[in-house]
Amino acid sequence: MNPILLAARIMGDRKITRRGTAKTEACTIFLWELDDGKVIELIRDTPISGTHSFRSVKERGEPFETLLNYYERGHARVFSPNRFMAA
Repeated sequence: MNPILLAARIMGDRKITRRGTAKTEACTIFLWELDDGKVIELIRDTPISGTHSFRSVKERGEPFETLLNYYERGHARVFSPNRFMAA
């Protein structure tokens, strides 16, 4: 199944509240925080021959900020346009 369709199936009726990206030399990690606090993680390999391939799609139980901090500590370049939302 197409990874984006699989992510949509995992997401169900929930809505995405925040998005983040972590980039390394080997891959790009897309993080989508859902309105129930869960996070969908999509990992896409860096293209070797000009084509991208998704390696992993899964739902994570860790908070969005925890995952961003985890990837940042692993020396990934992390970006989230609304990373620090007011509570």
